[in-house]
Amino acid sequence: MKIRKATMKDAPKILRLFNKEKYLSLSGEKNDYDLDLIKEYLSKKIMKILVCEEDGKICGVAIAHFWEGYINLDMVVVDENFRGKGVGKFLMDGVENAARKEGVKWIESITNKKNNGMQKLFEKLNYKKGGEFIAYFKRLR
Repeated sequence: MKIRKATMKDAPKILRLFNKEKYLSLSGEKNDYDLDLIKEYLSKKIMKILVCEEDGKICGVAIAHFWEGYINLDMVVVDENFRGKGVGKFLMDGVENAARKEGVKWIESITNKKNNGMQKLFEKLNYKKGGEFIAYFKRLR
């Protein structure tokens, strides 16, 4: 496995991963993402997107906003065929290493209340549980 910075060429593969994962959506529905949105993420300098590859196949992705002094870890998505194989930890290590290189000392993230896998990963990596929040959303048309 290797971690690398995502490129525009990766956008369709990242989109497929995102749209398979029900816990990424505030609405609880799959297919909330589109290719233009993924490309927008890839083009923003404030965002870092890392992919994990195994034999040339993208098996996971991590997206983080790098703000002044801290990071908001937006998403960690692992292909269901690669879960339990250390991909999530590998991606988290990549995000933490990128943060250290930029002098960042703080990472925060939220996860879906039902996403037990991500919660277990956070706990395994010594992240502390914070307050509980309720997410609201509105789809604009």
